[in-house]
Amino acid sequence: MIRIGVLTSIVFLVVQGGFFDKTLLVVVSGSMEPEIPAGSLIVVRERDEYVAGEVISFVSSNKAIITHRILRVETSGGKIKYITKGDRNEEEDRKPVYYEKVAGKVTNVIPKLGGSLITVRESTQWLTEMISRAILIDQEVSSGNNLTAGTMDLKISDDDEEAGDSLAMTWEGDGFRPGEGDVSADLKIKNSGTVAAEHIHVSVENSIGEGEGPGEDDSDPMDANLKILSLYYNKADIKSDLSDRNGNGIIDLDDWEKTPAEDFSLELTDLDNDHTLSLTVGLRPETSAADQGDMVETTFLVIGHQLESD
Repeated sequence: MIRIGVLTSIVFLVVQGGFFDKTLLVVVSGSMEPEIPAGSLIVVRERDEYVAGEVISFVSSNKAIITHRILRVETSGGKIKYITKGDRNEEEDRKPVYYEKVAGKVTNVIPKLGGSLITVRESTQWLTEMISRAILIDQEVSSGNNLTAGTMDLKISDDDEEAGDSLAMTWEGDGFRPGEGDVSADLKIKNSGTVAAEHIHVSVENSIGEGEGPGEDDSDPMDANLKILSLYYNKADIKSDLSDRNGNGIIDLDDWEKTPAEDFSLELTDLDNDHTLSLTVGLRPETSAADQGDMVETTFLVIGHQLESD
């Protein structure tokens, strides 16, 4: 999801641990307006627990201190996490906040006072630097320092096409009859970049073309009748990673399409080694006559991810 115009209530640390475990912070942006205007001085105090509706200050993944409201409290793997949002933002924050990242609950808000404190602090810092500056200065230069980001570059291949960024018709079959015939193929996936991934997500998109059969049955589309007979990754059976999302009693291509990409995660941590996804599909015996001549075009999307920190 692309997020545009999301405000973050970033705060400026003034005093920490000075008044009975309280921290004084200055809010320098407006995502919590009108309740907490930019330039406000806020008092933050640690609690043993925090509840939905409270405003907390926490340390984000990029080490900034953010002040947002708790929408709800969840537990994952025995750890408490908070789903937060700025009052002026339309969407909740992208990442949950774990308890150990919380600086405390906002207990007091003093509008406008924060701007004056920032001015005093910056003036004091400038004066300190001027007093300690040496009279004689000697300058040396280190040039030509090149810093290059690594790459994570997924490549895919099959039995008749070499590794590349896209393939055509890895799985292809026609003339299926209910309960008879199947098609099998392998999709080979590797990271040919310089930075190792942690896992991949594989999702599918199905496009149905109506044939010349006797009628249509929108409640029982063709992709819901293409049963996944077997599904392996690196020779390990992973069919159980999918579930019967359309409730027809089988695991089919429609179920895979309905599975969010983040719910179908496969390990891929090395470089330049093929990892094989093996799939066999067939037309289930109960397929309706309305599906005669119908065609399903399935696109497989493979997305690589590095391990994300909390």
